[in-house]
Amino acid sequence: GIDSEGHAANFVETEQIVHYKGSKASFVQTRGSIPFFWSQRPNLKYKPKPQISKSVNHMDGFQRHFDSQIISYGKQMIVNLVNQKGSEKPLEQTFAKMVNSMANGMVRYM
Repeated sequence: GIDSEGHAANFVETEQIVHYKGSKASFVQTRGSIPFFWSQRPNLKYKPKPQISKSVNHMDGFQRHFDSQIISYGKQMIVNLVNQKGSEKPLEQTFAKMVNSMANGMVRYM
């Protein structure tokens, strides 16, 4: 999930720089946990069931997360890598709902 400042857990940035025939180009990709408040309690299962927090305003942290991303990287193209079946389905549904309700022209969800 995220913290109250909108920082996603397991966040990583990867930049690919291409130099070809005197021209240079760069592509930056970021990945991280879904940016709202959820958790997985450790147990003996390979993949514990995610639990979405019911007592928090998710949109504040969610908005902070994307505001920060836009400041750092510009326009955002979101590619969903969440399993859209099984125990991760509620995470995907909540995320899609939040992106659509945010209605930010700098964020595109695929």
